[in-house]
Amino acid sequence: GTEARASDRLIQIDSKVFQTAWLSQDRDSEGSSTNGSMTSSNRSDASLLTDRYPLPMHLYDGFIPNVMRFDRVVTPIWYVLGLFGNTLSAIVWLSPEVRRNNSSAVYLAALSLWDLAFLLLHTFQELKEAWNISTQNTFTCSCLPVLLLTAQYLSPLLVLGFTVERWVSVCFPFRRELLCTPRRACSVVGAMTVGVVLWNLWQLYFKTGCEVAEERYGWTAYTVGTEVVISGLVPAAALVFNLMVLREIRRINSASAARKFGAAAPSVADNGGGAGQCGNASRDAGGGGAGGNTERKFRTTTVTLLCVSFFVILTTLPAGMVYGLQSYANFGSINMTDEEVLADPVWQRHFAMTRVKKVIDEVSLSHYSLNFLIYLATGMQFRLRVADIFRRIRRISRCCRSADELSGQRRRSRTSWSATMEERRLSSVSNRRSRRATMAAAEAANDELAKSRRARSQRRAGGSDSGGDEPGQSETGGADGAEAAEALVASKV
Repeated sequence: GTEARASDRLIQIDSKVFQTAWLSQDRDSEGSSTNGSMTSSNRSDASLLTDRYPLPMHLYDGFIPNVMRFDRVVTPIWYVLGLFGNTLSAIVWLSPEVRRNNSSAVYLAALSLWDLAFLLLHTFQELKEAWNISTQNTFTCSCLPVLLLTAQYLSPLLVLGFTVERWVSVCFPFRRELLCTPRRACSVVGAMTVGVVLWNLWQLYFKTGCEVAEERYGWTAYTVGTEVVISGLVPAAALVFNLMVLREIRRINSASAARKFGAAAPSVADNGGGAGQCGNASRDAGGGGAGGNTERKFRTTTVTLLCVSFFVILTTLPAGMVYGLQSYANFGSINMTDEEVLADPVWQRHFAMTRVKKVIDEVSLSHYSLNFLIYLATGMQFRLRVADIFRRIRRISRCCRSADELSGQRRRSRTSWSATMEERRLSSVSNRRSRRATMAAAEAANDELAKSRRARSQRRAGGSDSGGDEPGQSETGGADGAEAAEALVASKV
């Protein structure tokens, strides 16, 4: 019980089960400890611990507040790193260029997606257990356990899958092109997912609402069988295959060094006989041209997969040990004052175990969030892909800024054009009005000139009719009037 499933159950221990264990302390036996460690006289002036602290979270906030603060600070950090890292990893491993000839990319892409799903689903339980925010509904009671356990189970299974795939590639290189293909990897991942989902659907049979009906037949066999397979056999098998891969890599490196210095390569007999050797393992460690480049990529991927596999095992091993020791850290007596709880050795042992458990829980949660750091540290191709993604993001942001600037320029141009057109319109209106006023003035001047000419003609006609009396005066008066009229017309024009 020291492997992945044990750690997952440690992380995901149902708060309702924990709360039931806390509230189920015997309220009627007011002086007896739950593990028989101490007795005290009946008290009528002190309430029970379960009355003062209704939930375990309240108890820990009162006696070990630093532990709860640690949980509330570190877990969101894992969420942020995991959401960013798993999303980035999934984009890289799902790209066609990476998946085309790399079956391990299929396993790593699936691992990134399921780790991302686990972190998203884990937030519901974190809100309930660390922040006392109720998330109880139909989804969290029925669907959430199935999906959460599916993500937990698939993590060690996928690690085992790409470990076996790498063992075949290293120990049976001539079968690698036949057995280790992206299509076959997709089939294996799909079969694992379907099998785990169907297995977890049995959870619904043992549930009554949000409670587990442990009295139903088969619950013990179901849980114990799952623990044995997921927590024991799967991680143990992954560890064995990892050791076999490391042994074969060491043998290949020794053979390469022997050829480099002109010594004979170690034979099968020199390495312990055929029983300890992988079949068809006689391949060159180096190579030139495209073959050497492919071999280097293969070795880089092997290092990445081994690091991920050992990281998962190392982060789950302490959690499994703590999970096995939880039975030795039961609650103390609930019929105590706060001062007596601080002095009680049973309660202090429980609080000490809780501190260790919380720290190891956060360490175990890290393998759902930090795999992308291993990819960055060990994979040159992964780093190049990540750099390319950020270059594309920067290019897109520049294009967006350029588009915004161009749009602003267009808006400013449209505004300037509108202002220019308005000025032209106003100028045209003013010109039309000026022309109309000028034409009206000219017409008035022409009318005045015509009137003055008619008046002069009439005067001339009248002077000739009067017999020529004072003709000079009449003509002079008529000329003066005509000149005055013409001067008036000219001034108006």
